[in-house]
Amino acid sequence: FQAEDGIRDVERSRGLGDVYKRQLETGQSIGANYIALGHNKDDLMETLFLNILFSRRISAMIPKQDLFDGLFYIIRPMILVDEDYTHRYAENRVFPMVNKECQYAGKTKREWIKQLISKMEQENPGIRKNIVRSLFHPKPDYLWGRYESIADKLLK
Repeated sequence: FQAEDGIRDVERSRGLGDVYKRQLETGQSIGANYIALGHNKDDLMETLFLNILFSRRISAMIPKQDLFDGLFYIIRPMILVDEDYTHRYAENRVFPMVNKECQYAGKTKREWIKQLISKMEQENPGIRKNIVRSLFHPKPDYLWGRYESIADKLLK
């Protein structure tokens, strides 16, 4: 997918793998096999929509994810906490805030999805809760995984 500025989103996220690699290496060097990440409910919804719209799959993040057959575990203790709440909490506790200094801040597909979800919530209050609740109630029989072998023929 090409953004308006001609740079592919994949190119923007290349450094992300390096970040995870450094986290795993640091964890290994100190003997830790659990790595806690600060993903929140907004990240969860945005990831779901990004995967559906740009990766052609229905998937999101899970609270606990094992890597390399249990050598490491990624945990997301704040996955059901609103991003706004974490900001307010940090401000009340006077935690230092880290500014996004990425040259692409505000120009990514994730930012576009964030704005889309906000607009949907303004027009239909409660939609954010419904998006998250839908992850707890999948209906696999109504998903098309079993038709994967004929997908190319059906979607020409």
